[in-house]
Amino acid sequence: TTMAMTMTMTTKASSASSSSHHGHCRFKSRSKAMKGQPPFLMSVRKKNCGIRHAPQRPRTSSCSRDLDATWKNESEDEPDVVIVRSKKSGKKIVFSTRRRLDVKEISRLCDKVGWPKRPEEKLKIAFENSYLVAQMYICNDSDDKKNKEDRLIATCRATSDHAFNACLWDIIVDPEYQGQGLGKAIVSHSIRALLARDVANVTLFADKDVVKFYERLGFVTDADGVKAMFLYPNGEDGEEE
Repeated sequence: TTMAMTMTMTTKASSASSSSHHGHCRFKSRSKAMKGQPPFLMSVRKKNCGIRHAPQRPRTSSCSRDLDATWKNESEDEPDVVIVRSKKSGKKIVFSTRRRLDVKEISRLCDKVGWPKRPEEKLKIAFENSYLVAQMYICNDSDDKKNKEDRLIATCRATSDHAFNACLWDIIVDPEYQGQGLGKAIVSHSIRALLARDVANVTLFADKDVVKFYERLGFVTDADGVKAMFLYPNGEDGEEE
Protein backbone atom coordinates (compact mmCIF):
# COMPACT_ATOMS: atom_id res chain seq x y z
CA THR A 1 0.00 0.00 0.00
CA THR A 2 1.26 3.48 -0.85
CA MET A 3 0.15 6.79 0.62
CA ALA A 4 0.18 10.08 -1.28
CA MET A 5 -0.48 13.66 -0.28
CA THR A 6 -4.03 14.88 -0.86
CA MET A 7 -5.25 18.07 -2.50
CA THR A 8 -8.83 19.49 -2.14
CA MET A 9 -10.65 22.42 -3.83
CA THR A 10 -13.38 24.22 -1.83
CA THR A 11 -16.54 27.03 -3.24
CA LYS A 12 -16.73 30.69 -1.99
CA ALA A 13 -20.12 31.13 -0.45
CA SER A 14 -23.16 29.17 -1.45
CA SER A 15 -24.01 31.86 -4.00
CA ALA A 16 -20.74 31.29 -5.90
CA SER A 17 -20.44 28.73 -8.58
CA SER A 18 -18.35 26.11 -7.65
CA SER A 19 -11.42 17.11 -10.78
CA SER A 20 -8.01 11.83 -12.90
CA HIS A 21 -6.72 8.39 -12.93
CA HIS A 22 -3.35 8.59 -11.22
CA GLY A 23 -1.00 10.60 -13.34
CA HIS A 24 -3.68 11.14 -15.96
CA CYS A 25 -3.93 14.88 -15.50
CA ARG A 26 -0.60 15.56 -17.13
CA PHE A 27 -0.79 17.33 -20.46
CA LYS A 28 2.51 15.96 -21.73
CA SER A 29 4.10 12.54 -21.63
CA ARG A 30 3.49 10.64 -18.43
CA SER A 31 6.30 9.37 -16.27
CA LYS A 32 6.57 5.64 -15.63
CA ALA A 33 3.36 4.58 -13.93
CA MET A 34 3.47 5.04 -10.20
CA LYS A 35 7.19 4.46 -9.75
CA GLY A 36 8.75 6.68 -7.13
CA GLN A 37 6.39 9.42 -5.97
CA PRO A 38 2.65 8.60 -6.26
CA PRO A 39 0.41 11.39 -7.59
CA PHE A 40 -1.12 13.97 -5.28
CA LEU A 41 -4.85 13.89 -4.61
CA MET A 42 -6.19 17.40 -5.13
CA SER A 43 -9.72 18.59 -4.44
CA VAL A 44 -11.94 21.61 -4.88
CA ARG A 45 -15.13 22.17 -2.93
CA LYS A 46 -18.00 24.44 -3.80
CA LYS A 47 -17.47 26.56 -0.69
CA ASN A 48 -14.08 28.02 -1.72
CA CYS A 49 -14.03 27.50 -5.47
CA GLY A 50 -14.89 30.90 -6.97
CA ILE A 51 -15.67 29.45 -10.43
CA ARG A 52 -18.89 30.96 -11.70
CA HIS A 53 -21.44 28.51 -13.00
CA ALA A 54 -24.90 28.28 -14.46
CA PRO A 55 -27.86 27.90 -12.09
CA GLN A 56 -28.36 24.36 -10.84
CA ARG A 57 -30.76 22.33 -12.94
CA PRO A 58 -33.58 20.26 -11.41
CA ARG A 59 -32.36 16.74 -10.68
CA THR A 60 -34.22 13.47 -11.07
CA SER A 61 -33.24 10.12 -9.64
CA SER A 62 -31.28 7.97 -12.08
CA CYS A 63 -31.87 4.73 -10.15
CA SER A 64 -34.23 3.31 -12.74
CA ARG A 65 -32.32 4.48 -15.82
CA ASP A 66 -29.54 2.68 -17.62
CA LEU A 67 -26.07 4.22 -17.56
CA ASP A 68 -26.08 5.40 -21.16
CA ALA A 69 -29.44 7.12 -20.73
CA THR A 70 -28.23 8.76 -17.51
CA TRP A 71 -25.16 10.20 -19.24
CA LYS A 72 -27.23 11.53 -22.15
CA ASN A 73 -29.94 13.04 -19.96
CA GLU A 74 -27.44 14.83 -17.72
CA SER A 75 -25.65 16.46 -20.64
CA GLU A 76 -28.45 17.14 -23.10
CA ASP A 77 -29.31 20.57 -21.65
CA GLU A 78 -25.70 21.77 -21.36
CA PRO A 79 -24.87 24.19 -24.19
CA ASP A 80 -21.62 23.98 -26.12
CA VAL A 81 -19.20 26.82 -25.38
CA VAL A 82 -16.98 28.51 -27.98
CA ILE A 83 -13.57 28.89 -26.31
CA VAL A 84 -11.64 30.49 -29.20
CA ARG A 85 -12.79 31.87 -32.55
CA SER A 86 -10.33 32.90 -35.28
CA LYS A 87 -11.56 35.02 -38.15
CA LYS A 88 -8.20 34.63 -39.89
CA SER A 89 -8.30 30.82 -40.05
CA GLY A 90 -12.07 30.49 -40.07
CA LYS A 91 -11.80 27.98 -37.21
CA LYS A 92 -13.17 27.79 -33.69
CA ILE A 93 -12.46 25.66 -30.62
CA VAL A 94 -15.55 24.39 -28.82
CA PHE A 95 -16.10 22.83 -25.38
CA SER A 96 -18.89 20.25 -25.29
CA THR A 97 -20.36 17.66 -22.93
CA ARG A 98 -22.72 16.45 -25.67
CA ARG A 99 -20.37 15.60 -28.54
CA ARG A 100 -20.48 11.98 -29.72
CA LEU A 101 -17.79 9.69 -28.32
CA ASP A 102 -15.20 8.29 -30.72
CA VAL A 103 -12.96 5.86 -28.84
CA LYS A 104 -10.39 5.65 -31.64
CA GLU A 105 -10.11 9.44 -31.61
CA ILE A 106 -9.60 9.43 -27.82
CA SER A 107 -7.04 6.62 -28.10
CA ARG A 108 -5.07 8.59 -30.73
CA LEU A 109 -5.04 11.61 -28.40
CA CYS A 110 -3.65 9.43 -25.58
CA ASP A 111 -0.93 8.20 -27.96
CA LYS A 112 0.01 11.77 -28.90
CA VAL A 113 0.79 12.66 -25.27
CA GLY A 114 2.77 9.45 -24.76
CA TRP A 115 0.44 7.61 -22.38
CA PRO A 116 0.73 3.83 -22.08
CA LYS A 117 -1.57 2.04 -24.52
CA ARG A 118 -4.93 1.06 -23.08
CA PRO A 119 -7.29 -1.43 -24.78
CA GLU A 120 -9.91 0.49 -26.74
CA GLU A 121 -12.72 -1.71 -25.44
CA LYS A 122 -11.82 -0.74 -21.85
CA LEU A 123 -11.38 2.91 -22.82
CA LYS A 124 -14.89 2.80 -24.30
CA ILE A 125 -16.31 1.34 -21.07
CA ALA A 126 -14.51 3.98 -18.96
CA PHE A 127 -15.82 6.92 -20.97
CA GLU A 128 -19.35 5.60 -21.51
CA ASN A 129 -19.75 4.94 -17.78
CA SER A 130 -18.46 8.36 -16.74
CA TYR A 131 -20.84 10.86 -15.16
CA LEU A 132 -19.47 13.67 -17.32
CA VAL A 133 -17.40 13.56 -20.50
CA ALA A 134 -16.03 16.90 -21.66
CA GLN A 135 -14.44 17.23 -25.09
CA MET A 136 -12.80 20.17 -26.78
CA TYR A 137 -12.67 20.14 -30.55
CA ILE A 138 -11.62 22.39 -33.40
CA CYS A 139 -13.91 22.90 -36.38
CA ASN A 140 -14.79 25.28 -39.18
CA ASP A 141 -16.57 28.41 -37.96
CA SER A 142 -19.45 27.98 -40.38
CA ASP A 143 -23.12 27.04 -40.28
CA ASP A 144 -22.66 24.99 -43.42
CA LYS A 145 -23.37 21.39 -42.34
CA LYS A 146 -21.37 20.07 -45.28
CA ASN A 147 -18.33 21.89 -43.92
CA LYS A 148 -18.67 20.74 -40.30
CA GLU A 149 -15.63 18.48 -39.93
CA ASP A 150 -14.16 18.61 -36.44
CA ARG A 151 -11.11 17.20 -34.63
CA LEU A 152 -10.75 16.29 -30.97
CA ILE A 153 -7.97 18.24 -29.22
CA ALA A 154 -8.72 17.83 -25.49
CA THR A 155 -10.66 15.63 -23.08
CA CYS A 156 -11.67 15.49 -19.44
CA ARG A 157 -14.08 13.05 -17.82
CA ALA A 158 -15.55 12.71 -14.33
CA THR A 159 -16.82 9.78 -12.32
CA SER A 160 -19.29 10.60 -9.56
CA ASP A 161 -21.80 9.36 -7.00
CA HIS A 162 -24.24 11.76 -8.75
CA ALA A 163 -24.86 13.65 -5.52
CA PHE A 164 -21.85 14.78 -3.48
CA ASN A 165 -18.50 13.90 -5.07
CA ALA A 166 -16.81 13.74 -8.46
CA CYS A 167 -13.28 12.88 -9.57
CA LEU A 168 -11.69 14.13 -12.80
CA TRP A 169 -9.71 11.72 -15.00
CA ASP A 170 -8.05 11.62 -18.43
CA ILE A 171 -7.34 15.33 -18.69
CA ILE A 172 -5.52 15.51 -22.02
CA VAL A 173 -4.58 18.37 -24.33
CA ASP A 174 -3.15 17.70 -27.79
CA PRO A 175 0.55 18.76 -27.77
CA GLU A 176 -0.11 20.93 -30.85
CA TYR A 177 -2.50 23.05 -28.79
CA GLN A 178 -0.75 23.17 -25.43
CA GLY A 179 0.35 26.50 -23.98
CA GLN A 180 -2.83 28.26 -25.12
CA GLY A 181 -4.83 28.01 -21.90
CA LEU A 182 -6.94 25.08 -23.11
CA GLY A 183 -6.01 22.89 -20.13
CA LYS A 184 -7.30 25.53 -17.75
CA ALA A 185 -10.39 26.02 -19.91
CA ILE A 186 -11.44 22.37 -20.08
CA VAL A 187 -10.94 21.84 -16.33
CA SER A 188 -12.77 25.05 -15.39
CA HIS A 189 -15.71 24.36 -17.70
CA SER A 190 -15.90 20.74 -16.47
CA ILE A 191 -16.07 21.93 -12.86
CA ARG A 192 -18.72 24.47 -13.84
CA ALA A 193 -20.81 21.69 -15.43
CA LEU A 194 -20.48 19.53 -12.30
CA LEU A 195 -21.53 22.41 -10.08
CA ALA A 196 -24.57 23.05 -12.28
CA ARG A 197 -25.47 19.39 -11.63
CA ASP A 198 -25.20 20.14 -7.88
CA VAL A 199 -22.03 18.08 -7.32
CA ALA A 200 -19.94 20.29 -5.05
CA ASN A 201 -16.79 18.32 -4.10
CA VAL A 202 -14.37 17.69 -6.99
CA THR A 203 -11.04 15.84 -6.80
CA LEU A 204 -8.25 14.76 -9.13
CA PHE A 205 -4.85 13.07 -8.93
CA ALA A 206 -1.90 15.21 -10.00
CA ASP A 207 1.74 14.39 -10.67
CA LYS A 208 4.02 16.68 -8.68
CA ASP A 209 5.06 18.72 -11.73
CA VAL A 210 1.46 19.94 -12.31
CA VAL A 211 0.41 20.54 -8.69
CA LYS A 212 1.07 24.29 -9.03
CA PHE A 213 -1.12 24.42 -12.15
CA TYR A 214 -4.10 22.98 -10.27
CA GLU A 215 -3.46 25.15 -7.23
CA ARG A 216 -3.96 28.16 -9.50
CA LEU A 217 -7.40 26.75 -10.32
CA GLY A 218 -8.31 26.59 -6.64
CA PHE A 219 -7.34 23.00 -5.81
CA VAL A 220 -5.60 22.23 -2.52
CA THR A 221 -3.65 19.23 -1.22
CA ASP A 222 -4.21 17.44 2.07
CA ALA A 223 -7.54 19.17 2.65
CA ASP A 224 -8.54 18.71 6.30
CA GLY A 225 -5.58 16.35 6.66
CA VAL A 226 -7.08 13.82 4.24
CA LYS A 227 -4.49 11.60 2.51
CA ALA A 228 -4.80 9.62 -0.70
CA MET A 229 -4.01 5.91 -0.34
CA PHE A 230 -3.25 3.45 -3.11
CA LEU A 231 -3.27 -0.34 -3.10
CA TYR A 232 -1.27 -2.31 -5.67
CA PRO A 233 -2.29 -5.98 -5.23
CA ASN A 234 0.37 -7.16 -7.69
CA GLY A 235 3.20 -4.93 -6.51
CA GLU A 236 3.97 -1.24 -7.03
CA ASP A 237 4.55 -1.48 -10.75
CA GLY A 238 1.40 -3.51 -11.34
CA GLU A 239 3.34 -6.65 -12.18
CA GLU A 240 3.24 -9.88 -10.22
CA GLU A 241 6.25 -10.40 -8.03
